[in-house]
Amino acid sequence: MRRFFIDPLASGQTQAAIRGADAAHIRRVLRLTAGERVILVDGSGWEFAAVIRRLGPDRVDLDVLERAAGRSESPLAMVLAQAFLKDRKMDDLIRPLTELGVTEWVAFPARRSVAVPHAARLEERLARWERLAREAVKQCGRVRVPAVRAVESLEAVLAEGVACDRRLFFWEDARDRPLAAGSGAVEAPVARILAVVGPEGGFTPEEAAAARRAGFTMAGLGPRVLRADTAALTVCALLQHRWGDLGGRLTE
Repeated sequence: MRRFFIDPLASGQTQAAIRGADAAHIRRVLRLTAGERVILVDGSGWEFAAVIRRLGPDRVDLDVLERAAGRSESPLAMVLAQAFLKDRKMDDLIRPLTELGVTEWVAFPARRSVAVPHAARLEERLARWERLAREAVKQCGRVRVPAVRAVESLEAVLAEGVACDRRLFFWEDARDRPLAAGSGAVEAPVARILAVVGPEGGFTPEEAAAARRAGFTMAGLGPRVLRADTAALTVCALLQHRWGDLGGRLTE
């Protein structure tokens, strides 16, 4: 069934509405009609089965039939801090990162970032990334939209590590320290991870030293040098396999 975002529903609410571009898309492109069923998502972690009651020029009214807890969210809260890349690369990353279950995507300027948007441009980019993330959520069946934000420096990123169970700093000069796949021994539960990935030119030794002082574990991605965008996707897949739901740990 088709999936659509709506404003948050109150507990027990039995009616909902889809407005704006999605309403127009339903009428003009999908050509759905009254009586057809859809899935609604309000960002709360629940999804709602609903039936279209009435279609207006800029609004679709629905009756909510039932709600169920979404089962497509990973049990791992994965925060990916990505050093700024060229605009198109950042745009192209947000969809697959959303599909891989990223909880938060934090953009920041690194020493070797080629393109760092100024304040007004950054607001535009954040709005675009949020829109792309919402579209990806609908496509992949998630029920929560990743948080998309930016901070002013690597130091600000590193400071956020204190709230995480694991702090990983991926650096090409640490390629001899691959992320371990796990030995089979029981390890402490990991609920939240902060992974930091660099720009096209990689991190400087000084940035890596700052991460070590902040308590981050240096990690590599094998013997080959990966493009920055390839590295970001590889990191997320590895983390989901090790601690998330790509390696058998399913959402309860």
